Amino acid sequence: MVEQLHDMGVQGARHQSLGIDSAVFHPSRRVETLRAHLRLPPDARLLVYAGRFTPEKKLPLLIEAVRKLGRPYHRS
Repeated sequence: MVEQLHDMGVQGARHQSLGIDSAVFHPSRRVETLRAHLRLPPDARLLVYAGRFTPEKKLPLLIEAVRKLGRPYHRS
């Protein structure tokens, strides 16, 4: 995209990597006591959204999808 923008005459565009920091979000950093701390059963599956609250993320659709999952998924 940076090259395309440059070819279109846009100067100074920079690449911003997307995704996650796999050093931070890694199974080795798991907190084994989290479910107990949240008073959840050991088999509860936690779903985490880590992103911007913007229209293009379609959060209402995500919320509806999570609601349809039901147990053993937990949402708050």
